[in-house]
Amino acid sequence: MRIDCRIGLAAALFAVSFVPAAACAASFDCARASSATEKRICADPQLSRDDESVATAYRLALAAAPLPFAIRDDQRHWIAEVRDKSANNADLRTALIDRATRLTSRAVADRGAAYAVPLASIARHCTAARPIAGPARSRLRAAFPPRISPGNAASIRMAR
Repeated sequence: MRIDCRIGLAAALFAVSFVPAAACAASFDCARASSATEKRICADPQLSRDDESVATAYRLALAAAPLPFAIRDDQRHWIAEVRDKSANNADLRTALIDRATRLTSRAVADRGAAYAVPLASIARHCTAARPIAGPARSRLRAAFPPRISPGNAASIRMAR
């Protein structure tokens, strides 16, 4: 049974690979394309793929954003002010690639910020420690390079 599923999946992927590039849909329904820009995107397979990459990056940015409404407003503004005002296909392609890059980098930054621990939440648990003396000081001197003072490197410890 497992082999049959794999063969069926491989056959489906093989069949899809022969679909012509023009059949690749943009991020919107080309049958409902109303603006001239949307019609240009539907007519050009490369623009359609670029528009789809913008849509993918937009979904990633929305998922990672702490304030998704800001991403939505920014996307609406970009569509009205940049995408729809592109004079030709080359300008439109450049705008789409630039937008996909910006959205992807924003999604990565927002995802990284979500995992960063705010320093204020750590600082309230920290207190100044007394200087290290004895054998522990010797071990610290061996562990840290000479330009870092062992006493300063361990001057903050977590309060219990």
